[in-house]
Amino acid sequence: MYIKVENVSKTYDKTIKALKSVNIEFKRNKITGLIGFNGSGKTTTFNIIANFIEDYQGRILLDGKPFNNETRKKISYLSAGAEPKNPMKVKKHLYQIASLYKVPKRKAKEIIEKLSKEMEFLQFLNMPIKNLSKGNQQKIKVITTFLNPKMEILLLDEPFDGLDPIMVNKISNIFLRLKEKTIIITSHRMNVIQKMCEEFYILKDGIIIDKKKIDNNIITIATNLEIPLEKIKNMDGVLLTKKSKKENLIEIKNISYFKKINKILIKNPNYKYSTIKEKNIAESVFEGYGEENVWQN
Repeated sequence: MYIKVENVSKTYDKTIKALKSVNIEFKRNKITGLIGFNGSGKTTTFNIIANFIEDYQGRILLDGKPFNNETRKKISYLSAGAEPKNPMKVKKHLYQIASLYKVPKRKAKEIIEKLSKEMEFLQFLNMPIKNLSKGNQQKIKVITTFLNPKMEILLLDEPFDGLDPIMVNKISNIFLRLKEKTIIITSHRMNVIQKMCEEFYILKDGIIIDKKKIDNNIITIATNLEIPLEKIKNMDGVLLTKKSKKENLIEIKNISYFKKINKILIKNPNYKYSTIKEKNIAESVFEGYGEENVWQN
């Protein structure tokens, strides 16, 4: 299944424009990232796709057709935020959700216990939700997304909020097993976006300002700020250049271009160093649209 967001706009209180003619295609059987700064419109986009917001302009299409009540049953949505005041015990809460999806209790128990074991969560199933940490409350939401037997579309809004790095890795691997589904993820953890997604869109102030594909061959070179980038940015193999507070960053197609570009850098009288940085395309693009960092084509 693929989702098409077509000319979608949303205004709150008649003045706050959360989305402005947004067009996105989320492809079938792929994990797509939707990244942006706080308040850029990511959660609003999710809420419109999930039909939690009905008052908007534009269309949401599923396989080229408007969403209806049947197709929306195929959506599982892991929403952002915790439940600090929920007094219900975890297991009872999860069984209630399973019953809404008409999942037999035996099957629900199997799903709940399997995922709980993977996430080191079994010992918390009989505790009140309000007594759990934010990270453990997040695990409840992960389990919930798997209780929908008709799930074909998975919306993940900050699914790693409150989780430690080891658990982030475990849960991201759980979601990666669902690659045959259509998955859309928002997260400020750019390393996870890099790992999970094949492509991602960048939202800023309610507008899609860029789209990128994850290319594992791309390399980033870091060098000192004193070296001008004008000649470098036009060299063969250079994709983008960026000037940050601390250094210049040069994004190249692959490692084969490094030696040639490095020779030019070394010849500059202001040269101090050049090194290959750990690659993260999502992070570099995200930073590039901040106030302090500007990518140059």
